[in-house]
Amino acid sequence: MIGITVAEIIYYFFEVDNRRIIFYIFDSSVGRMLARKRKFDYWYRLFQTGNEQQLSAIITSSFINIHMVFLFNKNKVLAYDIPKIIRSLKDNLGNK
Repeated sequence: MIGITVAEIIYYFFEVDNRRIIFYIFDSSVGRMLARKRKFDYWYRLFQTGNEQQLSAIITSSFINIHMVFLFNKNKVLAYDIPKIIRSLKDNLGNK
């Protein structure tokens, strides 16, 4: 099952260093980004351990829409700064 494999990879990724951040960009070029996001969200709900935080962001500019998900350890030292960083990214890229 693909979901179990993805969950194990993510679990190991954070087990090695819980300061790491994963971000996933949903490719909009083939028009399946929302289906992929739903699948990712399903896997997250199914396999979450309770130690991780998930934040979604959409950046819209005049030439592209980017759907992203950030996954990080919620006990991470910078966990409270990550939403601010994402907002800054949205502001900077969205104005282009």
